[in-house]
Amino acid sequence: MPDEIWVCTDFSTSGTKALAALAAKLAESLGTETAAVCFRQHEPPNQSINYGTDTVYQISAEGSDYVLSKYLAELAEEYRPQLILFPSGGQFSIIAARTAALLKTGLTADCRDLYIDSDNLLRQVRPAYGGGIIAEIVCGTARPQMATVKTDSLQAVDSGSGRGRVVLYKPNELLIDPVEILEHKLILKGEDLSDANIIIAGGKGIGSRQGFQLLSDLAEKLGGAAGASRSAVDAGYADYKKQIGQTGSTVSPDLYIALGISGSFQHIAGMNRSKKVIAVNTDPKAPIFDYADIAIVAPWKDFVTGMLNTK
Repeated sequence: MPDEIWVCTDFSTSGTKALAALAAKLAESLGTETAAVCFRQHEPPNQSINYGTDTVYQISAEGSDYVLSKYLAELAEEYRPQLILFPSGGQFSIIAARTAALLKTGLTADCRDLYIDSDNLLRQVRPAYGGGIIAEIVCGTARPQMATVKTDSLQAVDSGSGRGRVVLYKPNELLIDPVEILEHKLILKGEDLSDANIIIAGGKGIGSRQGFQLLSDLAEKLGGAAGASRSAVDAGYADYKKQIGQTGSTVSPDLYIALGISGSFQHIAGMNRSKKVIAVNTDPKAPIFDYADIAIVAPWKDFVTGMLNTK
C-alpha cells in the first residue's frame, strides 16, 4: 500500500514496541497505515502484528547489511512507503544508511522525536552542534522520508493489535553476498543503561578512570549500572557507551545517583525521567540540585566509599 509508514526491525531489539507506537501515532496524523519489515525468515509475523502494525512485509531472504539494504530498497521501490523508521545503532543504522543511498533520499540519524507538521512533512528532532541546540530536520522533496530513532528516548505505549495482513516478499533476484562472516566474537559487553533500575552516574568531577571504577563497584553492589556525563567521557574517564544526555543514552531508572555532575541542560535531558534523584556535589549552587530529590553537599568519594563499606 503506498504511503505507509514502515518500521524495520527484527522485533528482538530493545525499544521496538515504542518505535511501533510512534509509527502508529504518525500514521494517525497522516491518515495512513503502518507496516513492519522483517528481515529474518523465521521471524513470526504475529509478533509484529501484536505491536500494532497493519501489514507485515516478510522478506524471504537473509544476508549481510549490504544484501538486506538492496532487498529493502527493492521492496520500497515496489510499495512506495512514505516513511521508513529504524532503531538507532547496530546493523539497522547501517542498513538505513545504505538503503537511503540506494533510494537517493535523505536520512536523519539518532532522532529523539518525530512529528508531522502542518505541511504533512516529517519533523525529525535531534541534537546538533554537540548537543548545544535541538534541530528539526525535514526532507522536503525526496521520498521516502527516513530516520533512525533513539528508542530509549521514547515512551512505550500499547498501540493495540494491527490488522495482520502478511506479505511474503521474495526478491526478484537472490544476490550473492560479497561478505562472508568467518567468526562471531564478543569483544566487549557493555551495560544496558536503558534497562537499569539503578544508575550511578559520574561527571568530570570524578577526576579519573580509577574514580569511575569505584562508581562501577558501587553500581555492581546495588545491582545497577554505571553512567557518565559527556564531560567525563570527553575527558577520557569513561567510555562513550556510558554517556547519558542528549548525545548519549536517555534513561528513566527508579533511582539515579549523580556524583560530581554539575547538571548542564544536555545531561538533564538524558535523565530527567528518573523517578528519584540523589545528587552529590561539593558546589552547593550546582544546577543538578534543582532536579534532585535529595541533595548532598559533600565530596563524591566520601559518599561512594561510605556506601561501599555499608553492609
